Amino acid sequence: MAISMILDNLQHVKSEAINSEKYIQKLISSLPIEAMRALNVEENVLIKCKDGSPSIKIPEDVVEVGASAFKNCEKLETIIISDSVKSLGNESFRGCKSLRSLNLPNNVKHVGESSFRDCINLTELVVTNPEIEIGERAFENCANLSSVTLPDGMAEIYGGVFNSCKALREIKLPEKLTILGESSLADCIRIKKIEVPDNVTKIDDM
Repeated sequence: MAISMILDNLQHVKSEAINSEKYIQKLISSLPIEAMRALNVEENVLIKCKDGSPSIKIPEDVVEVGASAFKNCEKLETIIISDSVKSLGNESFRGCKSLRSLNLPNNVKHVGESSFRDCINLTELVVTNPEIEIGERAFENCANLSSVTLPDGMAEIYGGVFNSCKALREIKLPEKLTILGESSLADCIRIKKIEVPDNVTKIDDM
């Protein structure tokens, strides 16, 4: 769309009368943000996304979403994670204040530290891979997170993962959970009761 808009404009301009490079850059800068939304991918790693679209599907060739790739993309409401993605880097979606729900498919094996921290309007989280590693403070301060579904085979919840998720009323801990990390459920002020599975051998200061 953006390229076609540029070409349409160039058809009406004689190249000898202008500096074509400067003119093209001027046209690009005048385009709406939505038209210029770009995903910067290098060697199967999504490096950066420009804010401007409420819905984004990560391309099928992307294996990793890099650190801070979507950080503070405040208009982003929906993210579709393709089957090729294995890892989400540290702070990859931190501060995406309009993000409403998140489904982490079975192919995602690693979620970095603070990856969805401060996504204050996230209300629903579904995790499907029992072998996933979710880094510390991954969902800290997701103040409206009220529904969390974790796979029964998940063995560890790292420190601070759900810290300050103040809307969370209940959470079913995985049956095979062995470790609850420090402050993993701290300041979840609406949770009244937690059933701890029999397999848990270590509970740090929650």
